[in-house]
Amino acid sequence: MIPFLLTGLLATAQEPLPMSLRLALTPKIDGVIDSEEWDPFVSPEPFRGFLQWEPGALYVAGEVPSGQEARVSFDLKSDGWIIGEDNLEVTVSQDGVKVRRLIQDIQAGARWQDEPLIAQTILCKTESNESGYAFEFRWLGLGATSFERGKKFNVRMEAREINGPEVMAFVPRATAPIELALDRATGLPEGMSWAPEHAVRSVVPGEQIKLRLNFVNKGESGVGRIDLRTLGFASLFTSSHQLPFPSFDKKKRAFVDYQAVIAEGAPYGYTRLVAKLDKPDGSVAVIESSYQITDILTVVPNLRVEKGEVGTPRLIRGDVKLISNTNESLKGKMYFDLPDGWALRKGNDAGFGIYRERGQTKMGVELVSPQGLSGLHSIPIRIQIGEKTIITTEYLVLD
Repeated sequence: MIPFLLTGLLATAQEPLPMSLRLALTPKIDGVIDSEEWDPFVSPEPFRGFLQWEPGALYVAGEVPSGQEARVSFDLKSDGWIIGEDNLEVTVSQDGVKVRRLIQDIQAGARWQDEPLIAQTILCKTESNESGYAFEFRWLGLGATSFERGKKFNVRMEAREINGPEVMAFVPRATAPIELALDRATGLPEGMSWAPEHAVRSVVPGEQIKLRLNFVNKGESGVGRIDLRTLGFASLFTSSHQLPFPSFDKKKRAFVDYQAVIAEGAPYGYTRLVAKLDKPDGSVAVIESSYQITDILTVVPNLRVEKGEVGTPRLIRGDVKLISNTNESLKGKMYFDLPDGWALRKGNDAGFGIYRERGQTKMGVELVSPQGLSGLHSIPIRIQIGEKTIITTEYLVLD
């Protein structure tokens, strides 16, 4: 068994690991790990592992040698492996994805429990390469496993022989703490700090975004030049800037603005601004800040399944938040393209108007599931604004 460990860190139970901030980035799930697409997490040769997120989803990728499978362990409450029932193991091979949970049984001790429902929420693609294969997966966070800014949990990545010896459930595992974040910095000069002051973090292709980086320098070191650019798939649709670092004022403050028009055709999703600062000693400090290229409207469903017996018709209530990402007013209708047997009591063909710049509104919703359903189900939500159609899928668990 070969563990993917955080670069330069020893994953031991005795020595706590520093928190790893993971950025919001949207990859393309196709099994091909492209340049600047992923946020590196672990990199001992000959492996590379990656972990990132966006609101509602966690993304994991890696490269695995031939004859091996990847195993990713999640301690979702960061309270220690084999403590509680929040410990999940995701195994990835070219045959698919398997998920199991560590269960504490007073009578039988620790044991594994398969979690096919969670496996259904994971979209995984693999692609063969010269040394083995690469995998990329998206895990939709539902219920207690929702993924949002500030969430903290522990992760371990490793490769093991396919059909190798079974690992007993009660064996402890060292895991690394992570936090889902939008910003981070490494290597800033001593005494210097920074903070984002972005009016917005979303932009529609064809429009402009301004991201402001605020600096405070209580030390003596200066900065020569700062280079700013967007990484990843969006780099071809945005601009880059190189400029002298501005002087600090009497309160030792300075700011730098990254202004860019996002070209039409830019891919939707979270990307990152990277700012590199040249330090007097020749080294480079790096600041990274996530922002989103998106459609004119963001659809955020918030639906809850009311309690009931498994297999009986279930009432689903909640709302759908509609958030404008543009300066223009928006007027349209919301539709639910429901599977056969579902009933919509409230919310279909409902008109809305958002007239304020980047305003928002909520639409009440009430659904009823048909008899005999259980497990994971998808509910398409369609927004029609003139000739433009925006479709979002909400996932409901009937248990």
